[in-house]
Amino acid sequence: MSTETPTNEERIHRVTSDDGTEIAGHVYGAGPALVFVPSPLGVEANWEPIVPFLSDQFTCYTMSLRGRGPSGDHPNQSTERHVQDVVAFAESIGEPVSLVGVSGSGILVLGAAQHTTAVNSVIVHEPFTYGALDEEETAEFDELFERMATVAAEGNLSDAARTFLEGVATDEEMAAMEESDEFEKLAPTVPLLFKGVEQTENRPTDPSSLATITVPVLLLKGDRSRPLLHAGVTYVAEHVAEAHVREIADVGHEAATVAPEPLADQIDEFLADEQVSI
Repeated sequence: MSTETPTNEERIHRVTSDDGTEIAGHVYGAGPALVFVPSPLGVEANWEPIVPFLSDQFTCYTMSLRGRGPSGDHPNQSTERHVQDVVAFAESIGEPVSLVGVSGSGILVLGAAQHTTAVNSVIVHEPFTYGALDEEETAEFDELFERMATVAAEGNLSDAARTFLEGVATDEEMAAMEESDEFEKLAPTVPLLFKGVEQTENRPTDPSSLATITVPVLLLKGDRSRPLLHAGVTYVAEHVAEAHVREIADVGHEAATVAPEPLADQIDEFLADEQVSI
């Protein structure tokens, strides 16, 4: 493992996962370690808007998943491999860390907390848990995923990302992401997401796995998010011993990218609580 400072003064932390894949991320600020993990349909830059609100108190690591950003590529894109990468990254920091995830990466950080003592708290904004959906929500999500796959098969990956996010983001969030070219940034991750779905055999969200998490877990939900995005919050809270659920006013599923300050406030408040020692 290493943390390097190139000539442009960026700080980059690197570690080699247990299958030989280099996992890297940028480093900002100083203080206790916060590791931000992007979703499989996401990039490290999705977390950059939140960093200025937290880097004066914490060392913020914005990690890239394998095949994305400064991390190395690998044909295995399964959930199991991503979890091991998060574990390797967290353990390489050399001090207890708090993991932060959103949507699909919520599953990754919850999985990592099951496999290492390097994690002392987990914060997740609307973890996507397929098994938590009821029959109607499952059909809704499957139809959304199929629409994205159809658009991707036509060769326009940025439109495929846009199609998926139309099903989970608010109109205001979509407008903000359109303005910042977010869909173009996400385009390269679309085929990696599909590959990961095909390769994944076990997700770390069955009740017995979640029950092994002994650290405090903060589960956040935006009051403007769709109900199917709240299902994972309810499900995880039922199976994690020390779960705390909080609702954030006036934000949706894409809060970390579009409206980061309220999310940062919740993270800061949770970690300042006496129940969480970092």
